[in-house]
Amino acid sequence: SGRVLWQSFSSDPSIRPQWSSDGNWVVLAIPKNEVKHFEVISVSRDGQETQLTNLASAYPIAFIGNFSLSPDGRYIAFWLDGRQSEDEEGQERLLVIDILQKQVTDYCVLGNVFGTPSPIWSPDGTQLIVESQPNPHDPSTSYSILLDIIQNFAVQLPENIRPLGWMISLTQDSRSGH
Repeated sequence: SGRVLWQSFSSDPSIRPQWSSDGNWVVLAIPKNEVKHFEVISVSRDGQETQLTNLASAYPIAFIGNFSLSPDGRYIAFWLDGRQSEDEEGQERLLVIDILQKQVTDYCVLGNVFGTPSPIWSPDGTQLIVESQPNPHDPSTSYSILLDIIQNFAVQLPENIRPLGWMISLTQDSRSGH
């Protein structure tokens, strides 16, 4: 017989939980206190919940869009639509949580309003590619950005490139097994 280790209500079925690479914990965005305010949390296999953000300290209304856990499990990149009031027009911004340092960084990269694709991590978890849309009402303004969170720089990629995944090149040595 199964038993429930942890349970919560989520009003947004589009936000999918993501498991850590070792399978010991899961990351998700859930409403806290009210449906208009979300926080990012992790839940361990034994049901222990850890809140990873404190968005309420800056935004009374906080919606979390697509998010992505880095391959090494140290970072979570996510889109936040944070507002001071319901009358304020929303636009997503890219934030990254450093789980080890317990720090959230706003990279000032603008996304869409609930439609920006999930950030795509490099295999080593040091860079990510995102699609930015500075004008939320005009999809033609979108472009892709490569962000290096270790070296702290961002580069706009050539026009008409949409991020779908990360490609790695295999050297001759890695293909031959040497």
